[in-house]
Amino acid sequence: MPVVLEFYTTALRRLLQTAGKTAGDFYMKKLFKGKAQILRKGLLFLFFVSLCTGNVFAQKAVSLDLAPLFTGFVATNSNKEKESSFFALSPVFEAAIGKDYSIGGRLDMIFGSIQKQSSTYFGLSMFGRWYPLETLNKLFVGAEVGFNTLSLKGLDDSLFTGVTFALRTGWKHTIGGLFLEPSLGYMIAKSDLLVPVTPLGWVIGLNIGKAF
Repeated sequence: MPVVLEFYTTALRRLLQTAGKTAGDFYMKKLFKGKAQILRKGLLFLFFVSLCTGNVFAQKAVSLDLAPLFTGFVATNSNKEKESSFFALSPVFEAAIGKDYSIGGRLDMIFGSIQKQSSTYFGLSMFGRWYPLETLNKLFVGAEVGFNTLSLKGLDDSLFTGVTFALRTGWKHTIGGLFLEPSLGYMIAKSDLLVPVTPLGWVIGLNIGKAF
């Protein structure tokens, strides 16, 4: 009897795993219109960085910037003809490298459609921060450097690919293991009016995440 029960339990677990993977792949392809591979590679990069720094830095933090997500939502719903839509993800990883300093990486991925043509914006940057009051907490000032690219379905070449540079200041408010991080920065980067949610000029951030 235990052997039979174990057999059915194993079979059910495998069935659920297969169904979950199939449903997940379908959902990703449906939502991002074939951009799931780009999303996975981007998140895999941050995961790889976190693994490499896991045994080096004692204090780390992961977060998600909600500002691009909100901006994309507003841009989508403000379009009365519904010819354009945008969905943005901006995960961030940060690690302390001393009493007052930290380094980290940031991904900006915007999936959408412009006049019913699929578009993909991708940005990757590394940053350094100075915390004058407390490590990974309270006031910070930092700089970011990276690159970004925008492609539109039907075009062989990207609309643009270039270097990005930004200065940012903000306040990280920690409550237990969670934190809220409003920030204000100025970014120099290539952009395009076709995608109104791409970061350029003055940018606002609102990260929510967990320190560990």
